Amino acid sequence: MELYGQIQIFLGTLLTGALLGIIFDFYRVLRGVFRPRFIATTMADLVYWIVATATVLVSLLLYNWLELRLYVFLGLLGGAAGYYRLFSRYAIYLMIRMMRFVGWLLRWGKKAFVCIVIVPLSFVLRILAWPLHSTRRQLGRVWRKISAMKPKDQPPPA
Repeated sequence: MELYGQIQIFLGTLLTGALLGIIFDFYRVLRGVFRPRFIATTMADLVYWIVATATVLVSLLLYNWLELRLYVFLGLLGGAAGYYRLFSRYAIYLMIRMMRFVGWLLRWGKKAFVCIVIVPLSFVLRILAWPLHSTRRQLGRVWRKISAMKPKDQPPPA
């Protein structure tokens, strides 16, 4: 393989290593936000490693038909190390801010849904249920009158 192709593969593996760093930071932020228990953490670790392996395999398939050379491993390690050294702090900050924004957006959406849908629907249902409520009250009055009319001093049946 010519030198230009090897440099191109090395740069691709550097980018793949940085992408693995971004995926891992995203996973770290999610774990920090949700604080899963042991079994969920184990399952999430497994999912991360499956995604990381698939990412590396697809990357190597695209760049050099899955040929493993020393510079491929050096590129993956160098890309991940460079990402962590230069960009990880800022990426984590941005991810946390984005998650807070999404949380705020979901809370606002829930409040808007309650105000736009639930409150008017509740009002309409109260209006529609009013005749039933009134009828129930009238039946209660009639029942109380009927139960108040007890037969007076009748002998017990024989």
